[in-house]
Amino acid sequence: MARFRLAMLPLNLLALISLMALGTSASSPDESSSSSSLSPSPSPPADVELICHTDNPAECYPKIFQPTDEFQVVHPDQDLPLGLHVRLNVNTGTREAKINVPDEAVDASLAGLPVDSSVVIVEPDAADQQQQQQPPPLPPNAPAYDAAGKIKTPKPGAAGGNPGEAGAFYESLTILKKGLDVDAALEMLEDIAHDIYYGLKIVEDRATVHELLCLSTSPSTPPPRARLAALALSSALQNNPKALAELE
Repeated sequence: MARFRLAMLPLNLLALISLMALGTSASSPDESSSSSSLSPSPSPPADVELICHTDNPAECYPKIFQPTDEFQVVHPDQDLPLGLHVRLNVNTGTREAKINVPDEAVDASLAGLPVDSSVVIVEPDAADQQQQQQPPPLPPNAPAYDAAGKIKTPKPGAAGGNPGEAGAFYESLTILKKGLDVDAALEMLEDIAHDIYYGLKIVEDRATVHELLCLSTSPSTPPPRARLAALALSSALQNNPKALAELE
């Protein structure tokens, strides 16, 4: 019996070696697949610009927001691409964004709630509206409203023996009505009548208006004198509402 076992020993060793070889070859694909499944995920592209406020790399984030299917916080200094679904987190006060899905299902907690899209028109109170349309009250002792405005008296002319502007004006009126140096008086009146104050004073003097009309329309008046008379009268009335109203 012992001799038989010794004779079978080489065959048993050979069979054992064959089984070990088969086991090793069968486990190789599993190990390779396992090693491949445990390989680390690829790192982000090197050309992605990051924003880092500290020395900790874990606190860095892309300059351009990288959306996913879940809402993520959008940092204030991040650039947000167009077309994303953006919301404001009322609890934290931060913006959150994700990939926009047009046909995304509505939150179940909000389903069935009425949606009001009507426009509400607020009618103003009649009393308030009437009060707004009324002009504000005038202060006490306020002057009456005048559409043409107040015509201020010109400052007096310089002293020193020579007559001022006002004195020359009234002197010209006297000369014109008395028929003395008519041409000189007309030149003075034509020059000063552009002032609305003196234009009004010319029109208020009926005798002066009559004399100017006669000189400008009479066939016997020399053309230069008639032209000066017409210019003096037209200058007194031009852009002078009060002077025009005086002739009505």
